[in-house]
Amino acid sequence: MNSKRSYNLYAAITPSLEPLLKKELLNLLLKKNNIINSTSINTNTDLKDNKNNNNNNNKNSKNNNNSNNNNNVELNIDIKLDKGGVECSGLSPEQLWTIAHHSRLSESLRVRLGQPFRSVNFNMLKSSLKDLPWGNFYRVTEHTLPECSVSCSHSALYHSNAVKDRILDHFQKNVIFTKKPILVNNNGDNSNNNNNNNISSSSNHSKIYVRLIDDMMQVSVDVGDSMHKRTPNKHVTDAPIRETLAAALLMSAGLLPQSDVNIWDPFMGSGTILQEALAMAIGGRATPPERYFSFQSWPLHRDDKYNNFIARINQEQLQLQKTFQQTISTHTSNFRLYGSDIDQRAIDATKHNIYNQFKFLENINDSNNNNNFIQLLHGDFKVIETKIKEQLQQDKQQQQHQHQQKLTIITNLPYGERIMTSNKNISDGLKSTFISFGKMIRESNIIKDVYVLNGHPKFIELSGVQWLSILKFTNGGLPVEFLKMKR
Repeated sequence: MNSKRSYNLYAAITPSLEPLLKKELLNLLLKKNNIINSTSINTNTDLKDNKNNNNNNNKNSKNNNNSNNNNNVELNIDIKLDKGGVECSGLSPEQLWTIAHHSRLSESLRVRLGQPFRSVNFNMLKSSLKDLPWGNFYRVTEHTLPECSVSCSHSALYHSNAVKDRILDHFQKNVIFTKKPILVNNNGDNSNNNNNNNISSSSNHSKIYVRLIDDMMQVSVDVGDSMHKRTPNKHVTDAPIRETLAAALLMSAGLLPQSDVNIWDPFMGSGTILQEALAMAIGGRATPPERYFSFQSWPLHRDDKYNNFIARINQEQLQLQKTFQQTISTHTSNFRLYGSDIDQRAIDATKHNIYNQFKFLENINDSNNNNNFIQLLHGDFKVIETKIKEQLQQDKQQQQHQHQQKLTIITNLPYGERIMTSNKNISDGLKSTFISFGKMIRESNIIKDVYVLNGHPKFIELSGVQWLSILKFTNGGLPVEFLKMKR
């Protein structure tokens, strides 16, 4: 790739969380370019006021935009909000790689294949497809058809399968120049076939995404999907929260990165919130080292430059881990993680996931996980709160920690159909849990702040606590709210 090549990237996120993603991407690009150059970014805010974001969140986003726009030099990058994502225009290859490997919030990444174009009939579609730069993203020698996802809304071309067939027909005849492409079926078997319905992700091509809204078509190619998958062979419990969403909650709460915070997740499940908190405290890349991105198969991709980039961020990661390990081992950091659950499977899953993702921690944690840095505890939160209080008092007597001795709770509460009764009412057990949780956080003298992701309409009333709404969005099709306890 030459230095002048640029990409228009769309980073997707849960609707209503776009300002958080924009802020993260701005910080990533500024941090990268502060190392290479002294630069700034041109930002735009095109997303209309979202009622699901409270005034504090919008104020912080506005202040962040003003701060970035006040810098003196320019990156020639436009970043703007869109519903369900953020558009970044004018990215260099290395800036694209930086976002792909470091964004903790992006659910998926796609590069725009040209600008949107009007398409009200198949002749217009056929003509416009010829103008797109397919050769920059697909190899002629790869005689397979890619996966293709098409959605149509409020458009003359309303039949998504018909649009898909035309696009794949164009790809076959004008991109890979073959009469009989090798189709990859769902079993991974190759065959010569003119039926385009048997395409699967086994193809080496980037997946094509087509969105047709109000007769305007945007064609994009996949960079990275399922960006939340960070832990190889992850063990999960019921209804786990996605890593990207856990990171968004932590960022919204403003807890990290800082060295003086004690975090407790009393409904930890498979430990995703703890994992993300730990990763953010360490810093660096979000992806596992073995992560593959679609741009690695693009014809213009430079393996030599990319390998140098990977070597550099791997070295940076090792240094960050070394620094973190030193601060923990010497008790110069007051950062702690507590996780608890009434299900022993959750304890086992979380322990596996943390040590699988952060293997270097085995050097500073004993086999029983009985230490002042990470504690995974089995039991009811009322009992665990007492144990943590005793631990904090013991540490104070030993003067291991001189500063913050109070806890910040951040957790994903039980909600959804799996915990409802057969007639959709709240169960007695869940009702008791909400009441007891509210009583504990009101009366505890070791709890500083409480943040909860709630999807149950009865929780606020049963908790007996006043809550401030930070975010509202949907998770798994259910309306949820990120709340902070009022003091």
